[in-house]
Amino acid sequence: MTLSPGARPGPYEVVATLGAGGMGVVYKARDSRLDRFVALKTIIPDTAHASDALQRFEREARAISSLSHPHICALYDIGRADGVDYLVMELLEGQTLAARIARGPLPVETVLQIGVEVAEALAAAHARGIVHRDLKPGNVMLTSAGVKLLDFGLAKAVAPLTPSDVGDASTAAMPPELTERGTIVGTAAYMAPEQIQGQPATARGDVFALGAILHEMATGRRAFAGNTSVAIAAAILHQDPPAISATRADVPPAFDRLVRACLAKDPIARWQTAHDAAIELAGITEDRRRPPAAASAQYAPASWLGWLVAAASIVVAIVLWVRPRAVDTPGSAPLEIQLVRPPGTAYFLYVEGLTFALSPDGSRLAFIARAETGSTQIWMRSLSALDAKPVPGTEHAISLFWSPDGKSLGWFASGALKRLDTASGIAIPLCSVETGIGYVGTWSQSGQILFASTEGTSIQSVSDRGGPVSDVVKIDSAQRELHVRFPWFLPDGRRFLYSDRLVDGTNRLMIGGQGASPRVVGAIDSNVQYVEPGLLVFVMDGTLVKQRFDPAAGTLVGAPTPVVESVKFFLSTGLAAFATSLDGTLVYQPQRDRDRLAWVDRSGREIAPVGTPGEYLDIRLVKGGHEALATRALPATGTFDIWSLNLDRGGETRVTLNDRTTEIAPLMPDDRTLIYAGTMGGPPQLVRRNLETGVDAELLPRSPRFRQGYALTPDGASLVYGERSRTGEQLWFWPLAGTSPPRPLMSASSEARISPDGRYYTFVALESGRQEVFVAPLTGGGKQAVSDGGGSEARWGPDGREILYLSSDSRLVSVPVRTSPALRLDKSETLFVVNGKGWVDFDIAPDGKRLLAIIKEVSAAEEPLRAKLHVLGGLPAR
Repeated sequence: MTLSPGARPGPYEVVATLGAGGMGVVYKARDSRLDRFVALKTIIPDTAHASDALQRFEREARAISSLSHPHICALYDIGRADGVDYLVMELLEGQTLAARIARGPLPVETVLQIGVEVAEALAAAHARGIVHRDLKPGNVMLTSAGVKLLDFGLAKAVAPLTPSDVGDASTAAMPPELTERGTIVGTAAYMAPEQIQGQPATARGDVFALGAILHEMATGRRAFAGNTSVAIAAAILHQDPPAISATRADVPPAFDRLVRACLAKDPIARWQTAHDAAIELAGITEDRRRPPAAASAQYAPASWLGWLVAAASIVVAIVLWVRPRAVDTPGSAPLEIQLVRPPGTAYFLYVEGLTFALSPDGSRLAFIARAETGSTQIWMRSLSALDAKPVPGTEHAISLFWSPDGKSLGWFASGALKRLDTASGIAIPLCSVETGIGYVGTWSQSGQILFASTEGTSIQSVSDRGGPVSDVVKIDSAQRELHVRFPWFLPDGRRFLYSDRLVDGTNRLMIGGQGASPRVVGAIDSNVQYVEPGLLVFVMDGTLVKQRFDPAAGTLVGAPTPVVESVKFFLSTGLAAFATSLDGTLVYQPQRDRDRLAWVDRSGREIAPVGTPGEYLDIRLVKGGHEALATRALPATGTFDIWSLNLDRGGETRVTLNDRTTEIAPLMPDDRTLIYAGTMGGPPQLVRRNLETGVDAELLPRSPRFRQGYALTPDGASLVYGERSRTGEQLWFWPLAGTSPPRPLMSASSEARISPDGRYYTFVALESGRQEVFVAPLTGGGKQAVSDGGGSEARWGPDGREILYLSSDSRLVSVPVRTSPALRLDKSETLFVVNGKGWVDFDIAPDGKRLLAIIKEVSAAEEPLRAKLHVLGGLPAR
């Protein structure tokens, strides 16, 4: 029997059947406790009494539950209800690799990318003593976030690796009771020879299957052919597949060699670990991107030695935390680790505060993560461990930094700067700070803490024992200074570096302290961190670089050199997502958000793509739905520009052209006018552009606070905009013509939209700890709740009879509404679950039948952070 929609095994409500296999059925279900969609896998009832099926089912649960990796499908729960055994897993959207291969060979770059991600997932499983045993294209899901390795139902627990096993994973012991010798479990076309012969499955068997998959992706044909399982098994035992390069001239010889090594009959002749294969695949990828001369220099014999050392030792570094040397030897490669976010959370990547920080000795990472409820908290992990632990009492944190002895954390939350002793867990408030603004702090050996906000007019000082707050640097208006921020103490504990932004948008690195007048060090756009001996680390055009620095003289020496190619960076605030330690370890986030635009109908079906993929912020339909205005980021700087998209003919035009400023939230009161929020050297202000002359003018006197427009009345005569306040964001209503001053609407609210009849507006505000959508009269009065259980991005239907909003669990919800003679909201209805990783923003076509949506494909907050050990040189922490 199968489960019907509405069935409730345990706390899970079945929504639909996703598929069935030899062992079980997979359903789409809703978790009633966390209000999210999941994949629920059951054993087919006819086989539920077979001990082998139940044993495999339980084995899958044990195997997956111990794994946490971005390319392995996550297991949430296991249970039994009404005689039904089930697993609850991450619900994925995409296609299997088997379905993609069925359309023909894949491009070489795609083969390499998928190969690296599969190999990295296998390496993570093997490091935990887990062998998949049924790796095949059907168990590899291609999603917008990359590969997800599925179905560890045939995975087999083996003994965890010890240091002596690192170079020989195949020798790890396996419990004999799980599989009798001579029993074949797996899929014939991808089974290693020793597996076919009934020998115990090993990590090298998975490497063989990886080679078979790589061959099939590149050729579109299986490496070992046959009409029956017996014929396929005979081919695996006695034949070698043809060289891939014989049929594809674009395949590099190194890839051919790698696949042949993976498919060696003798396990000893194969690549010894999946991690080795991942490094080799990554090297081939780099070769294809590098000019020939550079590629040949990179892989000189001395460099090969360094790569082999790194490949052999990285597992030891992770398991035993072999401490890196203070200085690299020539030709050595820094070890790199992926730091996966804790289950059920996302990294809190805030463009106005440092949200992760390394301890001075480089051994521990403190970071802020956001739970599914939206709340933030500090977590702690050792770089030698696989798991992170939340730090109690640190809820609502927005920025953090370490003490110089590594025993305490400074952190900002809920309008206060606090000190946390990491051993006792005791938090002590040090001073009050303004709420709703991002801060960065630094801590000296003498117990002085400096901090500043990204909108600050001063850098302030407080003792690490608390007490009065004083200004140590204040902006000099005569020098056209706008902001000072990002303080960072130098080793002497008296002088410090900081960033100074001028009114024209120029950013300068300054040095201050010891009672001397601040002076300019150089022109640097990002936050800066100092690493001994004598290095500054910062971002230049999106690339993380290091440059020699003489701390005694306070001067830069020589030219900057690249460290990593890409780091998440937002020029408008100057914040780059990286952290360093005194021993030269680096943690950073290389990934940016990536979105796409598409037309979607009211059932959730995508009709057609629109524009160019990128990192988008908002979208507005204008000119009767024939054009759209969108904001899209420049990859190197993270700054946003406004783009005009012609929806009839296709094509797009960049409307704002300054690479160093951000322009967002476009509105068009008429065909000749554009209103937007522009940074203009400071926090965004409201700007009106005459589209005929191209002349910009600020709408209101400049404020030190962030402003952006949200909505225009139907006649285009009045504007609702938001301005940051001490309690959050304040909404204002302002007639664009005449001399009437702005009138306050709701405080601590945002995302306003006005009804088509101009009488009401929707907005978003915090209620019971989460965002909810409300509606209220524009003339003033009480609010009514529109959403229930979390909501945002509310939009009025063109006829004013409906409000659509995005729920906190990524559903598009329709709420019927009447605005005359009085406001009335009727029962809501879910239209569909939004596709991809959620929607960033959307607008409704004039006919009400289509939606133009920004669909999230990659969320940087969900991607692993990267740690590079001793990449910067560095000295041990004192």
